[in-house]
Amino acid sequence: QGDLVAGNQREVGVIYKDGALTSGLTIDGSITDATRYLELTVAAGQRHNGTAGTGATLDGQDTSGQNVIILDNYTHLEWLELKRHRGTAATAAVSVRAANVLLNHLLVYDYDDPTFNVRGITLSGAGGNSFIVRNSIIFDGDGSGVQGDELTDTGIIENVTVYGMVGDGIFDESSTLTVINSISMGNGGQDFRLTASSLSYSLSEDATASCGTCLNGRVPANQFVSLTAGSENFHLKAGADAIDAATTLAGFSDDIDGDSRPQQVAWDMGADEYIPATTPTPTSSPTPTPTNT
Repeated sequence: QGDLVAGNQREVGVIYKDGALTSGLTIDGSITDATRYLELTVAAGQRHNGTAGTGATLDGQDTSGQNVIILDNYTHLEWLELKRHRGTAATAAVSVRAANVLLNHLLVYDYDDPTFNVRGITLSGAGGNSFIVRNSIIFDGDGSGVQGDELTDTGIIENVTVYGMVGDGIFDESSTLTVINSISMGNGGQDFRLTASSLSYSLSEDATASCGTCLNGRVPANQFVSLTAGSENFHLKAGADAIDAATTLAGFSDDIDGDSRPQQVAWDMGADEYIPATTPTPTSSPTPTPTNT
């Protein structure tokens, strides 16, 4: 509720995993810029590991209005789990009505409303809004996983995994999205429903990942550790098509649970960077040398 630019300050809220959060949040009222902004994060040691139910959680409790609405430019939101968001049409677990918003390391899931069209992460409002969605997993949802809005809205979607929407996986809806290194599969509509947007180094189950660097027609069960309802695990499994099939990007160097992405070789598609299990190398024990006595 102040002028962070004039005060030369950044305001950071830190969440701990000491019980579910059950009230919605609106971030609004401050003057911000690229280096002085509002940030909401989760404390180290309290963060999810890329699977549901392991970190600090905002629980929508199957009701409307229990979501995050961002109205301040340059806001950062990261490391939070958001689940069970329901409500009126076009609502979303995270609704961005501002510019230059960063959404990072988010888990958004279980928001399939039988009555209304609910989104996971969306741009909304009168236009001119923008976000970066990065290193996030969105699954078991309704209308879409990530969605644009107006002609003047823009978005960048980097290393995001979307699975199991009733509608479309990633949908630009007139806005301009740049989608790269992302996976969208198992959706009732199109995995990537993009008109004026760009798509590269991405993977789909249907034919919509049709760029020259994309992979389509792939089998979801071959990509992820588990698709079993209630115990989903969207880390990549050994042999997944998405491994080493993406490109390196600037601005970040980790994945959904903080593992490092290699900087000299190809990244993996989606939110997870596959880390192969390592077998310990046996070391020989010293052989005692007998001494004459």
